Amino acid sequence: MGEIKKQSLSNVLISYAGLLIGFINVMVLQPWMLSAEEIGLTRVLYAIAVLGGTIFPLGMGGSVIKFLPSFRNREKGHHGFLGTIILLTLPLFVLLVLIMFFTGQLWMPAYAARAPLLQTYSHWLFPMIFVVGYSNLISIYLFADFQSVSVSWINDFFIRIYTTIITSVYFLKVIDQKGFFLLFAAGYFLQLILLFYFATKASPLAALRIQPKAWSAEKRKQFLSYTLAMTLISISGMALKNLDVILLGGLLNLDSVAIYSIALLVAGFIELPATSIGRIADSRISDAHQNNNHEEIKKIYFSSVRILTITGLFLFTCICTCISDVLHFLPARFAHAALPTMIIGIGALSNMSTGINSSILFYTSQVRTGTWLSIGLVMIMILLNIRLIPIMGVEGAAVANALSFFLFNFSKWLIIRSKFGWNPFGGWFFSTIVFTSCLNLILLSIPASLMPPAASLPIKGIIIAFLFFIYIDKSKHFGEVKSMKDQWVNKIYGFLKR
Repeated sequence: MGEIKKQSLSNVLISYAGLLIGFINVMVLQPWMLSAEEIGLTRVLYAIAVLGGTIFPLGMGGSVIKFLPSFRNREKGHHGFLGTIILLTLPLFVLLVLIMFFTGQLWMPAYAARAPLLQTYSHWLFPMIFVVGYSNLISIYLFADFQSVSVSWINDFFIRIYTTIITSVYFLKVIDQKGFFLLFAAGYFLQLILLFYFATKASPLAALRIQPKAWSAEKRKQFLSYTLAMTLISISGMALKNLDVILLGGLLNLDSVAIYSIALLVAGFIELPATSIGRIADSRISDAHQNNNHEEIKKIYFSSVRILTITGLFLFTCICTCISDVLHFLPARFAHAALPTMIIGIGALSNMSTGINSSILFYTSQVRTGTWLSIGLVMIMILLNIRLIPIMGVEGAAVANALSFFLFNFSKWLIIRSKFGWNPFGGWFFSTIVFTSCLNLILLSIPASLMPPAASLPIKGIIIAFLFFIYIDKSKHFGEVKSMKDQWVNKIYGFLKR
């Protein structure tokens, strides 16, 4: 776990810097510089692109993590592994385009009535699906090749800085609306170019030259079988994260998507550490399983649950108690994002507190069980959204999101406990939940009129950080977190003494 924490720390810092820029974009700049419909359109375009970009590569991303180690040789371009993956996925992209083109009359009319702006710019869907799909695939390739920091800089930092620039240029009327959406799509193309450069810079020709001799008949069979299983898992995972945005745009309007997107962005702060650790843990779990080292998997699992639980509860408390103050600085139409943020935050907290459970299911012998579980939960999420959005609006989408992820993570915990006999939870977990719940109730009961938001935000932040620091110091269950905290305190103290 030490190496995972070391690699994850840089990713977390870069990701939070990028998320902070994204926060400024979505919470400060865009609400004032773009109309609610324009904000909603960028979210829906990207959500559809992510969903399509997950479908056409099938399960290649998971297969890259599992099989790249057996081809590993950076000087020889990993025996053309990247070129093989690209060649295999190109026909699948063409097939997806044909399917979407001929079935567009079935789903586009739903948006034409409620979101006419999407129909105007629908021609950007296919290029964005291509770019987002290959960006995700090459990002996974770079993670499996231990180049995670480069990926974080490009995906979490560059693209958000770029969005800030083009939004400001559009607001200053240097470009018109068509120019804005052209540059919006071009940003993801630049992202793909940068990722491709880092993936091939060591040996460009070798990385793309396909080498059939490197693939034995047995390896091809294993690759195909695993890819089919990971296909359903990948599609289900992306569906769980994007279907609510897509359905909200079709069942309500793009204004609602804009409000919901703010809630998603803020709640995203909670689960970012889990994403960063998961990127590194996937390869480690896969390697440990191939070496039949279940003790190493168990150690990583238990440690990740403790670290991510206390981190997630701290972030959840900060967001839950401060979101109303933050929204005070936005246009009044976004004030309704507070409750959806809290609800979505519960689902994000379930992702954090269950550790690297997905890595265990999807990169061990339980991949088929994880596949069926993912498919079932997508069906539940679709049904919940269709049922709750017309009744509850944005809050309905938030409830569907939180409930789906809670059920997903609870089911994964049950499977891991049943198949491996591991249960990382105990009295420490429930006492920490009680402590956090009491702290949230106390801070939420403070009248909003007691102090202005500009003063309330730092005061609440200091109180929450102070109480969590004390709780961690007094507990005997968070040794890893205490050690990391002490290291940061010593570094800050040393810097201030200079």
